[in-house]
Order: sequence, then C-alpha cells, then structure tokens
Amino acid sequence: TEDGGAHWQGFVMVSSNETVKRICIMDSVICWTLSERDICYKDNIFGPYFIQIQYELSDGFFRDFHFTSATKGSAVGITNTSSALYMWTTNGGADWNQDAVLTGNVPGLRGVFFVNDNTGWVVGHSGCIYRTTNNGVSWDSQVSGVTGNLNALYFFDENMGWIVGDDGTILYTENGGTDWTSQNSGTDRDLTTIFFLDSLRGWVGGDSGTVLCTQSGGTAVEEPVEPPGYFNTDYSIGFDPVKRELSVSFFLDKQCQISLDVYNVSGQNLTNLLNSICESGNTVLAFDVSGIIERIPNGLYFVVLKTRDRVYSRQLLLME
Repeated sequence: TEDGGAHWQGFVMVSSNETVKRICIMDSVICWTLSERDICYKDNIFGPYFIQIQYELSDGFFRDFHFTSATKGSAVGITNTSSALYMWTTNGGADWNQDAVLTGNVPGLRGVFFVNDNTGWVVGHSGCIYRTTNNGVSWDSQVSGVTGNLNALYFFDENMGWIVGDDGTILYTENGGTDWTSQNSGTDRDLTTIFFLDSLRGWVGGDSGTVLCTQSGGTAVEEPVEPPGYFNTDYSIGFDPVKRELSVSFFLDKQCQISLDVYNVSGQNLTNLLNSICESGNTVLAFDVSGIIERIPNGLYFVVLKTRDRVYSRQLLLME
C-alpha cells in the first residue's frame, strides 16, 4: 500500500511454498519473511524477482523473528522434541547459528524482541520468559506468574514492556521484567500479536478477529483533571529538506509541560526535541534536525507531542 491501506495490491512473491507468518522490513528496502520452516530474504524489496529462501529449518518449527538492524536478528520456535529453538545471525542471515544456551529444559519459544543489540527477551510455552543483556551469551529466567502459553511481546525501552498470551493474558513490566503484572484484556481469547506506537498507544490482535487498543499503556487511569480540549488537534508539522528544519505548531488551552519526540516505525525513540513548559495559546517552533537525518535512513517516522495525559503524533516521511 502507498496510501495508508486504502488500497492494497499484489507486490512481490516469496519463494517458500509455506504460509508467511511474519515479515520484517529494515531501512525501507531490506525484507525478511518467516514461515514455519523457512526464512526468506531480499536486499531490495522494490526490485524484481522473488524473495528467496535464505535458511531452511529441518528440525522443528519457527514461530517468530526480530531484527534490530540490517545485520543482526534472531528467530525462535520449537524443536521436534518440544524444546526451545533459538537462532541468531550477525551478517544479515548469510549464516544462521543455533543457540546452545536456550535448550534442554527450556520449553518451546513463541516470541522474541530486542530493544537493542544486547538486550532482549524470549517468551513461550508454559509461561516462560527469558532475558539477555549480552546479546544472547547468557539468559536469565523471569517469573511470569502464569502457566499458559505466551505468544508475543513488545518493549518500548529496556524497562517498559508487554507480553500477550493465551486466554486473554496481557503482562506488563516497568523494570525490564524483574516484576510482571497482569493487565485486564477483557477477553479470554488467545492473543497472538502486539505493537505499540509509543509508551501509551498500543494494539493487540488475537483469535476470532480480536483486536484490542489502549491509549494508556494498558493501565486503567482516572479521568484527567484537565477538561477535554486541554491539548487540541491543531498540532501540525512541516519539514524543509533544504534547511533540514522541522517546524512544529500547536495550540494549548492552558500552560503545561510538553515533550516532543521522534520515533521510528518500530516505536524506538530516536531523539527528544523538546521537554519544557509551554504557555497557553498558539506555539510555533523550529528545530534543526540535520544531525538526526545524517544518522537515520530514509523512511517513515513519527513526531509525537505529549502532555501529561494527551498524545498526538504526525507522520514524517524522509526521502532524500
């Protein structure tokens, strides 16, 4: 799609005959797909021909994969003997290596997520959670408090994260998984996928067409003290590619604390542009973002403006 999903069209074919379970696109052009047996790869998704098979699994089934860059990624699943399967690559999948640590008594794995090259989590059968802070050299078990299968996870940073699982399970941590607490999903259906745009707004998908949404990080909160309209939708952005200047304008009903951040499509905070008290009325600001642009690839980004209890985002498309 090139219009936000209003229209979808056939684009590229995958060499594998198996059903595609996951897709990951890095730097807007590099693409991997995952099926139960195959990992497929293409270095330019806009080029012709098929997404070719990169790795074929002979023992077990893949369940999930995650890439932190165009070279570093991990894939998890379950072996034919019902134990954990964890594989990793540091060269974009030219070589996939099977981990010897997450084996033996570790049950099958269903989800994996890394917030950077070193820190990540895997989840799976029987409520298992494992965390690494050294790129998988070692893993520490964490207590989930549940015995059902955990299927997918998403971390906003090294501390704040969510896990979804069978029977409507949603778990939340704000200390990297040292402690996990349950959040009320309002359903008993199996939940299988999760994504957060920022620390408050997220979506969960599951069986029987289940789609859940939160605008409070999944936490029940009291009605805000400020009246509706405290921060209205006049928020807009503009970008001057010549000056490499980002302009931001918004309207406030009253004086309040404002933060302005730039995120990529994976929900990672790339930089904070503003964190200060702003007066009521119209505000127009301009930021020199040349330093940011030099270190990020072309693609879609989000400029997120927050007050204490309101969040608005605008899309920023970089095509230099």
